[in-house]
Amino acid sequence: MIERLDGETRLFAILGDPIAQVKSPGGITQAMVRRGANAVLVPMHVEPPQFDGVMRGLREVRNLEGLIMTVPHKIPVMAHVETTTERARFLGAANILRRIVPGGGWHADATDGYGMVSALVAAGCDPKGKKALLVGAGGAGAAIALALVEAGVSALALHDGMTARRDDLVRRLNGLGKAAVTVGSADPAGCDLAINATPTGMKPGDPLPIDVSRLEKGAFAADVITAPIRTPYLEAAAARGCGTSTGYAMFSAQVEFIADEEGDWAIHCHKSHHTMNAMGHEVPTMIGVDHRGVAKQITNLVPDYMVMGERGMADMGEMEMPIPDNTLPMMTGQGPFGPIEMGGMFTLFKVRENLASYDHDPGWYDNPPGTVARKVGGREGEAAPGHEHHHPGS
Repeated sequence: MIERLDGETRLFAILGDPIAQVKSPGGITQAMVRRGANAVLVPMHVEPPQFDGVMRGLREVRNLEGLIMTVPHKIPVMAHVETTTERARFLGAANILRRIVPGGGWHADATDGYGMVSALVAAGCDPKGKKALLVGAGGAGAAIALALVEAGVSALALHDGMTARRDDLVRRLNGLGKAAVTVGSADPAGCDLAINATPTGMKPGDPLPIDVSRLEKGAFAADVITAPIRTPYLEAAAARGCGTSTGYAMFSAQVEFIADEEGDWAIHCHKSHHTMNAMGHEVPTMIGVDHRGVAKQITNLVPDYMVMGERGMADMGEMEMPIPDNTLPMMTGQGPFGPIEMGGMFTLFKVRENLASYDHDPGWYDNPPGTVARKVGGREGEAAPGHEHHHPGS
């Protein structure tokens, strides 16, 4: 519920054709209000012939701070942005725009792929090592294709009636050297995962975008469509015993994390076997267990077992392992105040006002005075010089 709507309200808009199917305006508005923002997201029905003119006009709306693009504007919108993330630049498409500075140009990102992969994992389908079929190579489809390749699928087949854009995407994805990407069809035979990234299924009477009769037993089906939530494709796949993930789940995953508080945020990866599998080592670990006297016996049972951490995390400092980009070094590293030790792998998010792209590192966050813990001299409970406690009336 919007409790405040006045001249200071910050505007956000979602543009599409059609637009009646979108469910995001209410949910995102409520999320912003819960965070104390005086803001609202409104839907705008914009047909393709008028899109460029509308974008030129919206640029002049000074209290408009962000835009969301849905079908069919994710590719055309790239002509109206000044800066982009690396993935949006690679894809030539975006679904999220924000102001670089108030009243200025637009910075674009493509988050549909992140949303789809996150929704799949949450539903119990990790794409890593799977053979996938993706139908649709438009804005959302391209973003999902890139995310699947980066998530480690062993093979990806792409199907799209617009063969030129399909073939171009296949070529560029193969150029990454991460997975075998080929031209596919609507036949999912042999695939572990089959995703619809087209609007087919939004309207009553639409044909199924994928041949459900050819889905493998135990395969997983996903859809980008948000209305209806359970599309005929997903219903048919579920009837065959397949796991499913909805377009609504994909959308929800994209609004889980809202970077609206400045700072350097370290997010801990605490997944399968703690850090090692996330780093690609595939080594079983048993961190936190006293290994003394049992390491040999365990090694006989688990040949790849790695003894680590029984004397505390400091003994990991000499280990040299490759780690993903944008990740602080495992166990030890340099923080803004000197050397630090950590019990795992941390991904670092640097949130700054008007940080337009990932092309540069803004450095460590300058924490406001009084917000950083520090060692002080004197007896316990005694304030450091210059930081005496003052009470009302004193």
